[in-house]
Amino acid sequence: MKKLALQFVLICSIVLGSGGIAANAGELRMKPLEQILAAETSVGNTSTYLLRCFSLYTVTSNWLLSLSNERVKAMGQKLSDASTTIFTIWVELDKMQSQKKEADLEFLQSQTKIMAAEYTKLMSRSKALTSNVFEDPTVKSDLVSCRGYQQVLTRLANELGRQAER
Repeated sequence: MKKLALQFVLICSIVLGSGGIAANAGELRMKPLEQILAAETSVGNTSTYLLRCFSLYTVTSNWLLSLSNERVKAMGQKLSDASTTIFTIWVELDKMQSQKKEADLEFLQSQTKIMAAEYTKLMSRSKALTSNVFEDPTVKSDLVSCRGYQQVLTRLANELGRQAER
């Protein structure tokens, strides 16, 4: 168990590099994605959704891929593949929003570091308090929201593919 917790912390530090964010009690708290979507469905919120899902899937997939169980690693690989797809969509949306030929990758990277640090903090705290990294209510809710969002994106991509074939 100690080895597992150490691996999780090590992977998170590798993913985040030195870009971790110090948290104070007076700082903003992360809203669950379902609350953000319920409030507004703008292009800006779409970008927020993509950022959050990409960050959460990346942190989670890196942790799962570090474990020795092959079934768990396979789940980690699926999440990694999903995060790559989400990132690709996010880059295209950023180009569309900025009306530039290139996405602002530096900005996207800085936003990802912030969110990855936040998810890592929530998951590490959850692991320490409950022995389950996914027990935090925001993490749990966001995983469900991202899965639903991913399914919508997959259906949309499939439909666009069928229309292109016609």
